[in-house]
Amino acid sequence: MLEILDASKFKLLKDINYSWPPSYRLTFEGNAILNLQRHLLLEEITSFVSNQSCCLPFFREREQEISWFNIATNADELQGIIQSLRCWLLPSYGWEDERGWIVTKELGVTGLSQEILTMSPPGYCRWNSKQADFQLIVKKLSQMRFLEKAKPEIPPNGPPPLIQIRQQFVTALVAGDKTSSEQAIRLVDTHQLDTADNSLFMWVRFWFTFGEYGKIVKHKDMHRLAQLRIPTIIKHCILRAFYFECLERFDWDKDADSILASYKLDVETVVGGLVRNSLPEYGIEALRLLACHAITKSIPDLAARLISFGDISCLKSRLDSTMTQLSDQEQSLEEQFWNARAEKNWVRLQEVGVTLVAEDPESYFTLLRQSIKFNANSELSNKLDLLESKASSQSSSPRAKLSALPWSRWIGLNGSFERRRDLPLNSEPSWPNAIH
Repeated sequence: MLEILDASKFKLLKDINYSWPPSYRLTFEGNAILNLQRHLLLEEITSFVSNQSCCLPFFREREQEISWFNIATNADELQGIIQSLRCWLLPSYGWEDERGWIVTKELGVTGLSQEILTMSPPGYCRWNSKQADFQLIVKKLSQMRFLEKAKPEIPPNGPPPLIQIRQQFVTALVAGDKTSSEQAIRLVDTHQLDTADNSLFMWVRFWFTFGEYGKIVKHKDMHRLAQLRIPTIIKHCILRAFYFECLERFDWDKDADSILASYKLDVETVVGGLVRNSLPEYGIEALRLLACHAITKSIPDLAARLISFGDISCLKSRLDSTMTQLSDQEQSLEEQFWNARAEKNWVRLQEVGVTLVAEDPESYFTLLRQSIKFNANSELSNKLDLLESKASSQSSSPRAKLSALPWSRWIGLNGSFERRRDLPLNSEPSWPNAIH
């Protein structure tokens, strides 16, 4: 007989017990289990009652399937469970739940899922199997426990591998375990397992996840970080942090002047480049930042792209004014291309360059190819490959044509080449001047 002293555990066991086949059902007397001694799930139920990680089933008789859930007391246990399940059971004997197999509080769960989360604060694993494999899975679970108990207690000889620490970090973030995720970063810093910038990326994700936006906005290296090629998820964290910290407090229905003044002073000066190279599809925060950028920098084409989006509120009239500012002096595509290059606006450069390179590959091919390093664009890359292949079939690729041009027509620009616009394409080089 095993007594269950916790009322919530007793309720959860009773709620799943009714789904079990009669031969596996538990018999309760008061808050105690009578028939547990020879039960197939003896070890799992005992661990559950003892506040240890465990795996329990919910039988779905109609589908002839079992819904399993693995619970853990902290993020490290949850990470260990995930690894063990993938080594022992998935996908050979079961499959991850299609609704999402890691369940956390952020999903707004109710009912039985909410009961499980009270036992497993960092979240729990949810997976399925066929009922016919029940005894085989129980045997595997028993073997997993036996092997875990037989593992000798050897003190660590150094830090765990970096990939393991990163997995612990991501799992802790998903589970909302602030202590465990911070320990993972400090472990990387203490043992210098990664570069300072990569460590800073982890801190940015940590601060953003737990709402410490001020630490991102006021970080001494933020201006330098914004000039680097950074992962998209870090870019999103930084942009949203600046929005929440600097702009969200304003009334977006009427405080246009205050919003634009704060953007120009607090956002543009630090992460203007990240805003410029973001997309409205990133979310409402990026959309509103882009609207501020289009207005403060007077960019009509960007204003025209954003005007159709909602959630811009009081800035819509300002975008309308920005769109009409250059109506009398429309820029040519070539001017838009070179302006985008000067501003390092790779998104706009690629949009305009697709049209220009088809007409004049010699002038635009190289810059467009190199812009893909800063803004991945598979569609453009395919078009450039096709253009290069077509030119090669005519015994002269765009790159070969570039090499064949007189070198005085080209000047280096930050590792790329740009045609000197003060010389016509058919002019002859002035070798003495070029040498000097």
